[in-house]
Amino acid sequence: MSRTALFSRDARRDLAALIHDGRLEDLFLRPATAQERAGPGDLHAAKVESVAPRLDAAFLDIGGGEGGFLTGGGGLTPGARILATVQRAAEGDKAARCRLGADLPGPWLVFTPLTPGINVSRKIEDPAIRKGLQAALASFAPEGGFVIRTEAAGLAPEALRAEAARLVEEYRVMETAAASGPPRRLKAGPGLFARALGLWRGAELLADAGAAAEVPEARLFAGSLMEAWDLDSRLADLTAPQIPLSGGGWMKIETTLALIAVDVNAGGDRMGVNRAAAREIPRRLRLLGLGGAVAVDFAGDLGEADRAGLARVLGSAQDPAWRPLGWGPLGFFEATRRRDRPPLSAALAELGGSP
Repeated sequence: MSRTALFSRDARRDLAALIHDGRLEDLFLRPATAQERAGPGDLHAAKVESVAPRLDAAFLDIGGGEGGFLTGGGGLTPGARILATVQRAAEGDKAARCRLGADLPGPWLVFTPLTPGINVSRKIEDPAIRKGLQAALASFAPEGGFVIRTEAAGLAPEALRAEAARLVEEYRVMETAAASGPPRRLKAGPGLFARALGLWRGAELLADAGAAAEVPEARLFAGSLMEAWDLDSRLADLTAPQIPLSGGGWMKIETTLALIAVDVNAGGDRMGVNRAAAREIPRRLRLLGLGGAVAVDFAGDLGEADRAGLARVLGSAQDPAWRPLGWGPLGFFEATRRRDRPPLSAALAELGGSP
């Protein structure tokens, strides 16, 4: 089983792609022009523009001419200055989704100022080690919460406390900065390459000359990754309106304001086509960067055994953003997918149609 992660940067865009046994399995694409806009993980000094108590939400000015939508902000006051973290970039006419405060990661700890408690990685199983790590940070409990990473298992208490003090101080400095001055980005979140590296652990890493400095652990690839792995053709196939399936059928994915509709059309082998579609749908939605409610209209009239079999296939998808729900009363299979990246179509449109 072969997994290769490709990292490419030029003046127009950043691109990261995961190739699994010769097949495009995951993809991130961000135009250079999007770097100035708010992205996931960015920390912003924000101003509350208005409050919607019935939605328990607030509308924010996060700087750069961008607005933010803050869930759980119904109790805030218009004009208040806050520190906010971008969870999802703006899409179309939807503002960037934000949350109050920020979690600050370090090599051994994650500081969670608004979530109290000292939690230890489950991978640290020894009760004595767990208790010792928690005791080392007991004096910091009034400052907020901490998650102790697996890498901290053999760390001296003094080193753990030094990192905790550094993270607390960094957070307090950002809180102070957020209270004055114009709304603005205070700290950029993890970039596209860092996000991909966190997801694709264990893959062979290759980077072109443009991306090599940001992915130093990758092997430098002399030449064009796009040409070597035929990524232009792969992306053209990915964005084709009709998706061919084994068994002689095809499917079509259409996005509406309310949901993502998937229509499966059978050839000679109806259930073979349906099973192929069930395997392909989660992968295709991930590659296209689509999220929200999903309704799948499989081909033909399906019996209980057929439905159960398709549900098992859809439930086996290796995508943490994918959540299968089951069969609805209208005969559609229903699911949701968390929006974890901007739509590929938007990135390609910004790039003039070519990656």
